[in-house]
Amino acid sequence: MRTIKFRGYSSLENKWVYGRSIFNIGTICSICEDEEIDKSLLEDRGALGISVDPETVGQFTGFCDKDGKEIYEGDVVFVDIYSSEKPFKAFVEWQEEYGCFAFVEKELIQNEEGSQEIISGESYYYSKEICKNLRVVDNIYGKQ
Repeated sequence: MRTIKFRGYSSLENKWVYGRSIFNIGTICSICEDEEIDKSLLEDRGALGISVDPETVGQFTGFCDKDGKEIYEGDVVFVDIYSSEKPFKAFVEWQEEYGCFAFVEKELIQNEEGSQEIISGESYYYSKEICKNLRVVDNIYGKQ
């Protein structure tokens, strides 16, 4: 069975919060670490769980990197899967079109106006075998 869980960054707690339940009520987003919490309790008693920034919420992909670290949506991974190519950094993203997570090679470049833009490259899809050659090095939020 696949493990469903989420993570989000709490500015109030100054840490990442991990849990199996996530609730959005208005502009408040919280992650509850207790999987037994029922949504009706949330509505009756106010917000449960720990408040997190909704922009930082990502789902667990179901895979771990070569060091055993869980890989979440929004992570930046160092990819070394093809001996003929140089290793590269990629971003873990949900691919709506295919209904799965992928790691996407991206490059930051200067455009003609002098501002930076991201150019997307190849998308690679997960397998346990490929994850043996990935290492989580950061996340897109810059918070470890």
